[in-house]
Amino acid sequence: MDQQVAQRLGEVDGVHQAVVFAQVDSTNAEARRRIDAGGGPGLVVAADRQTAGRGRRGRSWDDVAGGNLALTVVVALPRRPTLLPLVAALAVRDVLADRAIATSWKWPNDVRAVVDGRPRKCAGILVETASWSGGTGPRQVGIVGIGVDVDWRGVERSGDAGAWTSLAEVGGTDVDVGDLAVDLVTALHERLAALARDPDLVRRTAADGCDTLGRRVRVEGERRVLVGRARDLTDDGALVLDVDGTEVVVTAGDVVHLRDAP
Repeated sequence: MDQQVAQRLGEVDGVHQAVVFAQVDSTNAEARRRIDAGGGPGLVVAADRQTAGRGRRGRSWDDVAGGNLALTVVVALPRRPTLLPLVAALAVRDVLADRAIATSWKWPNDVRAVVDGRPRKCAGILVETASWSGGTGPRQVGIVGIGVDVDWRGVERSGDAGAWTSLAEVGGTDVDVGDLAVDLVTALHERLAALARDPDLVRRTAADGCDTLGRRVRVEGERRVLVGRARDLTDDGALVLDVDGTEVVVTAGDVVHLRDAP
């Protein structure tokens, strides 16, 4: 990406400052530094590559030159800030639907392309908060990080290669990263506006597209592991599990979809 992309991002409604990098340690970390320096809602940080990208619970995010888009958008916290990951997932799905890529959403933060009937992760979301001293006084802002696997054609990868894919592999064609970044920021702000109007509708829309619901799952948290059937999302976007007839609400954790016993 180049400064032309930064200019295009700066023209999106709701964006006040946009910066792009060929390489950065982490777009979320760069956004946090700029928030500390006075930047606030409307800031966008984008990069072709991260050298210290992070997923949930501090995990590293694999990256290769030209293979990914890292994008961070700083937003004012909505009335229900815990719905921000759902909003980001919906925005990613909007953009990929426009590119004729079928997707599903795995709670809490994975968007997956559906390839030959099988979901494969192609994007991840990491939402954080930070204190911002701009405006009338210190307040919290949301840091919405989105990482998209853009083009891993011909790249050897580690781990379960069959569990994830890139947009170029799904579509079989090159992806303009600048167009993708602009479309994602635009879709995110549109979904944020919908959240302000009707958070319940956003929650229901996200639930309708959540591939986790209805499945038996294992949820691995920092202090416990739960196995049950995912039933619903709460008004705040938490996962409702039926664990041996007892309803348990899970606000965070790693989810593994289990196959039902025959």
